[in-house]
Amino acid sequence: MKEFSYDIEERIAIISRSADGKNTLELNRISYSGRPAKLDLRRWSREPGEEPRMHKGITLTDEEAAELGSVLVENRII
Repeated sequence: MKEFSYDIEERIAIISRSADGKNTLELNRISYSGRPAKLDLRRWSREPGEEPRMHKGITLTDEEAAELGSVLVENRII
C-alpha cells in the first residue's frame, strides 16, 4: 500500500469556524502524495498540542472549480 502524504501549498480561505474555534472549513491548494496541487475544500480539526486532522472533503482541478463557479453563477446561487 502506498504511503499517504499531503502538502498544503497555499492556504486560500477559512470559510467557517466552529464556535469553539477547533474546527474549520477551509479552502486550500494541496498536493497529495507528490502529485500536482488541487483545490481542496474540507473540514479540519485542530486540538491543542496535536497535528491538524483532516475530515471528508472534495478536491477539484482548476478546470473543475471554474466549471463549478460557472454553474453557481448561471443558477443564481451566487
